[in-house]
Amino acid sequence: MVFLVGILLKSLGLETLADEPAQPVYPTIDTELALAQARRKGRGLTLETAVGLPGVYRAIQLIYGKGSSLPLNSWRGTVLAERQPQVVRQPDPWRTPRSWKLRTLTNMAGDGNAFLKKSLSPLDDGTVIAAEALNPFAVAVRWKDGRKLYDHRTRTGTEILSAEQVEHVRLNEFPGLDRGIGPIEACRVSLTGGMDIRDYAAGFFDRGAIPPGVLTSDQVVDKATATAAKEWWHEGDAAEIKVMGKGLKFDPILIKPADAQWIEAQSFTVLDIARMFGIPPVLLLASIEGSSLTYQNLQMVNEQLLTDTLGPLYLEAIEAAMTALIPAGQEARFDVSKLTRRDDKTRMQTHKLAIEAGVYDADHARVQEGIPGPAPRKESVPV
Repeated sequence: MVFLVGILLKSLGLETLADEPAQPVYPTIDTELALAQARRKGRGLTLETAVGLPGVYRAIQLIYGKGSSLPLNSWRGTVLAERQPQVVRQPDPWRTPRSWKLRTLTNMAGDGNAFLKKSLSPLDDGTVIAAEALNPFAVAVRWKDGRKLYDHRTRTGTEILSAEQVEHVRLNEFPGLDRGIGPIEACRVSLTGGMDIRDYAAGFFDRGAIPPGVLTSDQVVDKATATAAKEWWHEGDAAEIKVMGKGLKFDPILIKPADAQWIEAQSFTVLDIARMFGIPPVLLLASIEGSSLTYQNLQMVNEQLLTDTLGPLYLEAIEAAMTALIPAGQEARFDVSKLTRRDDKTRMQTHKLAIEAGVYDADHARVQEGIPGPAPRKESVPV
């Protein structure tokens, strides 16, 4: 069993350093995950092949596209920190902040894990100044002498990182698992079925499984006559006029384009993908038959995506991880107002009611709207 697990881990690129003493490998749930990943790879289901399904590509694109556009800042209670920690301003010195958020969100959506490698300040004061997002497919989690270790496979070898050096962000927490499980791994059976339907539909006409038509006759036809009629039919150019006798009749087999492309089955695959990733079907241009659910505007769709999926599964997990890296008393938060922004008329009505009720003044409303300068003051008119 140990030998088998070693082969599987090596084939997945998750092997440990060769000069380390051999450690017993027990058939834990984590071993079963490695076996499942090997089966997935054997069936041709990887992140690269899964995004070949338009629904999967779009679902991941929506998650990292909307999430990476949100500002990440450090707060002290309800006040924005005057001096933002460096790890929040630019988590990875080799990437832009948006690129870091995009990579982290993609890792979580594609693999279910984001591994952030910490870099400490050269002043040796314990301050974390960077949190590089590692490739999750090049990281293996293992235990040695009661300590959790991360084997990170690089272009030059494998580096062993301790739990103190890595902030591990999981998409979910299943009992007994040291790694999170992403939608692609968890729903691999449904996705492979969707890929099979797509491939079958794409090659429907190339395979020639269904003939263009059938030659029938009102007379008895033996094998020799049938063979001669078929050869006769295929003689010459296909565009030539065919002359038939002996009661022969050609009946074409007509296939509807929707049937040939398996439109209904592929539409169900898109709905299945929406369920897997927690994406409102309307964002994947899919509809639920018989559903009366309607959206008045894009803001309602964004709110559902933020409330059901993007917020609790992705953003809050990243916020908790980044909060652990910044000074005590500060909290990392995404500004999600971009996704919950109302239309102009609704916002102006809300500001008007809040100002009249004394909740805030016109200057605060201008700040929320991004309008520079103080609000114009009404001049008193002498009576």
